Amino acid sequence: MAPGIWYNGFVSRKSFGGSSYFVEHRDGNWMIDSPRYVEHLVKRFAEMGGVRYIFLTHRDDVADADRYAARFGATRIIHRLELGAQPDAERVIDGSEALELAPGFLAIPTPGHTAGHCALLPRWPLPVRGRSFVVEPRARPAERVARCVLVQLAPAGGVNPAADGV
Repeated sequence: MAPGIWYNGFVSRKSFGGSSYFVEHRDGNWMIDSPRYVEHLVKRFAEMGGVRYIFLTHRDDVADADRYAARFGATRIIHRLELGAQPDAERVIDGSEALELAPGFLAIPTPGHTAGHCALLPRWPLPVRGRSFVVEPRARPAERVARCVLVQLAPAGGVNPAADGV
C-alpha cells in the first residue's frame, strides 16, 4: 500500500466485507477497523510489535476488534454515536471537532455513512478513512480534508474511483 501501511485481508461478514489496515508506528502500531480474528494475523501482528490502538471508523467495520484488543491489550477507539457496536471500547470520541488521539494521529468526525463515522489522519500524507483513503499529498494538512480525492480500495488492494458522497 504505502510504507508502513498494510492491508490486513481476512474481511469479516460481521463487517459487511469492510477492509482493515495495519499501520506501523514507533510509538505503537495501529489497526484501522478490524478483520476476522485469524491466528495467522495474530502471529504476524505480534512479529511486527503487536497492536496498541484499534481505530474503529464506524459501527459497520468492528468485526473481531474486541478479540484483537484482548489479545494485544490494545485500546479501541470509536465515536460515541457508534459505541453500540463496541460498548466496552476503552476510548470514546465525543463531538464533531477533530481530536489528536496520539502524537501525529488526528481523528476527524466525518458523519454521513453513519452518524459517528470518523477518519484517521496520520501525520504523513495518507489519511485513513473507513472504506476509503484520502489522497492529496501536496496539500497542507488542513487542505487535505477540504480538497481531497476519495478512492475506494478494492478487496485486493487495488484502487477504484468512488464518489462516496463527495
